Amino acid sequence: MILAARRTVPLEHVRVEMRSLFSEAALFGVDSSDPHGLFDCELTFDLGHPGATEEVKRAFVEGVMAVCGLLQLLRKPTTVAVCLEDEPPATVGDLGNYLAHKRHSLQALQNDRPSAADWRDPVVAECTVDNASGVRRVRAGDWHSIHNGGSDFGDHGLGVMPTELFLGSLGTCLTHTILLLAAQQGLPVQGVRTRVEADSHDARYLGFRADEPLTDLAAHVSIAAPSLTAEAKQALLRDAEQQCGLLQTLARSNDVRVQVL
Repeated sequence: MILAARRTVPLEHVRVEMRSLFSEAALFGVDSSDPHGLFDCELTFDLGHPGATEEVKRAFVEGVMAVCGLLQLLRKPTTVAVCLEDEPPATVGDLGNYLAHKRHSLQALQNDRPSAADWRDPVVAECTVDNASGVRRVRAGDWHSIHNGGSDFGDHGLGVMPTELFLGSLGTCLTHTILLLAAQQGLPVQGVRTRVEADSHDARYLGFRADEPLTDLAAHVSIAAPSLTAEAKQALLRDAEQQCGLLQTLARSNDVRVQVL
């Protein structure tokens, strides 16, 4: 939408759908030639641009792809610094029953998926904008959310910004991987807090040079587990870093196919 505003492109609506496969076979000890995390990514653009030719629409999409920061992160290896913090999470609950249930579920899942092909899970997310608020509506599975930007870019602060959503996705994926490993290994983890931060560089949206969309990307993790030594927590975190699907997706170059309707 920023590019459309800068170029005064008369868009009536935009719908972008991303499809991908996601594999966590390695996390369950299944040999697989598939990449760990997201792969086979495809973006489909539906542009409400009255009278525009296919060439005009494709040229516009190529411009979007060139400046979209998160796509740039997917296309080349990106490093995320992961570190363990000494301070425990502010709230500590009892995850014992949850982890026991999770371990049982994971064992059943592993029995049901003996081959690498069984771990190729299709994932889809769709984003639509079509009204004067500029709010982006995201649908993923059975869930819906709204997203917006700040007033500096002509938005109204009506939802989480894309970069914040991206950082939150990294945080929840790493946190969930820690819980998966804790369940598999029977570790008495009582709580996990993951804070992901980065410096965002949006100058490219306004036509200025900005080589990296995000810099100093880091995940700070606190693990509440009184009976675990600091070394055991560090080993758990290092294992989670290697097994986290989104972190491993960012660690390599990824091709993203594009389709324009």
